[in-house]
Amino acid sequence: MNIGFDAKRIFWNTTGLGNYSRTLVSAMKDYFPDNNYYLFTPAVPGLFDSSGEDPVRVITPIRMLHRMFRSLWRSKWVTGDIENTRLDIYHGLSNEIPFGIHRLPVKTVVTIHDLIFERYPHQYNPADVIIYRRKAQYACRFADRVIAISKQTRKDLIEFYHVPEEKIRVIYQACDNVFEENIPAIRQYDIRLKYHLPDQFLLYVGSVVERKNLLTLIQSLELLPGNIPLVIVGSGHHYKNKVKAYLLDHDHVHPAIWLSEMRPLPQSDLAVIYKLARVLIYPSIFEGFGLPILEALKCGTPVITSVGSCFKETAGDAAIFIDPMDKNALAQAIYKVWRNEHVTQIMRQKGFSYAHHFTPFISASQMIEIYSGLLSKDKVSGLV
Repeated sequence: MNIGFDAKRIFWNTTGLGNYSRTLVSAMKDYFPDNNYYLFTPAVPGLFDSSGEDPVRVITPIRMLHRMFRSLWRSKWVTGDIENTRLDIYHGLSNEIPFGIHRLPVKTVVTIHDLIFERYPHQYNPADVIIYRRKAQYACRFADRVIAISKQTRKDLIEFYHVPEEKIRVIYQACDNVFEENIPAIRQYDIRLKYHLPDQFLLYVGSVVERKNLLTLIQSLELLPGNIPLVIVGSGHHYKNKVKAYLLDHDHVHPAIWLSEMRPLPQSDLAVIYKLARVLIYPSIFEGFGLPILEALKCGTPVITSVGSCFKETAGDAAIFIDPMDKNALAQAIYKVWRNEHVTQIMRQKGFSYAHHFTPFISASQMIEIYSGLLSKDKVSGLV
């Protein structure tokens, strides 16, 4: 098969959407090398290694006009390059496919990660909501198959956009295999020194935005005795400034260590930080999947997360679930894991066991099945 991907996130996004795209495409070329893969991207800054003899070709805009307006090339003009490449499948990896692609003789797939901008539009720029909505609605209407990364996202697609249930397939995302590697003690020691990490600490991983609810986590720590450090991995703007202002105003006794302000954090380093952490706290109000939960479980790190949304899908029975707005409940859960090694060991074992359901091979295999099924339907119809 000739399979094309919208690869902007692969090369440009360092967080969830980028990690999803890189993990999936890497698994495709590793486990299914007989296919030809084409990565359509406005530019190539180097987050993804597409060199060597892999069956991967990177396609960027060539015409001067397309290079001047790269965003427009990605959202519309790229259809010319798609047609010239003679693809069998084009897969939009992040809530969109190019406008006009429905006129081409190519089967299309789109991954919808979430519709959070529909649930919480007040947390977004109004202009962005309009753009996100237009792109997602077009993709859901014209894609031959819609991939939801959780049952929660499938539910939202039906509720907000009335996408036919039979058009949607849930394929859970995976995380990089680096989170399953055994890490020698010397490597853990080196990472602790590199990032100046305390012997014991809580861990928060995720964008520092209102929905992620970091401030409630910090406020819950005020209810606990002692000096419990919190390591924060994630970037943000307005809400992050709000959190920092709160820490200054309240002379917080529990130190907050912002790793995102030190240097870019490689996935290999993040995996070690998960292993060093006592527990991951993920008190988000709503997500499409919640990848840090899975990364932590893969590393054997206990997880405290929220009730509702997709979190039960991602964590199974391996996490402690709390009302994310209940500071007392969150503080009690933290204290339980922080003080009780027996609880920690049980959670680690449950986490390892449940996380085995999510692997790059499983995700890639299910996706290949979708692609093959779409092409088989055409063959039966005599169109191919």
